[in-house]
Amino acid sequence: TTAELDLMAELKESLDRSAGDDERLLRYYRGTQRIEQLGLAIPPSMRRFLVAVNWPRVVVDTIVGRQQVQSLVIPGEETDDAKMRAIWDASNLSAHLNMFNRDRCIFGRSFMSVGANERNPQLPLVRVESPREMAVKVDVRQEVALAAARFYGVDSRTNVGPTHATLYLPDETVWCAMGSRGWVELDRNRHELGAVPVVMHLNRRLSAGWVGESQMTDILPLTDSAARTMTNLQFA
Repeated sequence: TTAELDLMAELKESLDRSAGDDERLLRYYRGTQRIEQLGLAIPPSMRRFLVAVNWPRVVVDTIVGRQQVQSLVIPGEETDDAKMRAIWDASNLSAHLNMFNRDRCIFGRSFMSVGANERNPQLPLVRVESPREMAVKVDVRQEVALAAARFYGVDSRTNVGPTHATLYLPDETVWCAMGSRGWVELDRNRHELGAVPVVMHLNRRLSAGWVGESQMTDILPLTDSAARTMTNLQFA
């Protein structure tokens, strides 16, 4: 519908605004940040003296490594819930939770989506979604998600994307593909859940808005300083 297309355009614009910062943070986590940002002019013959001190990865991985789920207990109960454990195991959340927490620490936000499980309809499929592909519209007053969208895929011929999108609404999920004139609906599942089947976790969220902050923020200036110092020592 026209309203759904407008909503997707709004969510895509929101996602594009964070693309630059997301790429920078990912480079810091991987230790591949651009040297130009450090204010160093290094000739190609001297690149072997470059030192990238990867403290951001140490900060993130140390925190994520300590966040392990021991049990799943429903409020009011005292023992592990068998149904919740079955859902957990069916979605392999022991592995996915590490990705969820790592995304939150790197980008300041992380997402999980819930969908139908074709192999076992009794156990919903929970998947971690990349923050670089997901955007959410929030009702700030009620603190609930109004809609969410995931944009993904790259055309192998033109290397342009996204080629596909999934629009999550409170009562239905819509799958789309990019056509010659814009988004075209491929399929629609009217689940009537009454809530957007996406969970968003914001890191260090403040009352100022619905945005998160990377766990690496405090260490980035120190990382740059250490890289400058160590590289200059190598030159010397």
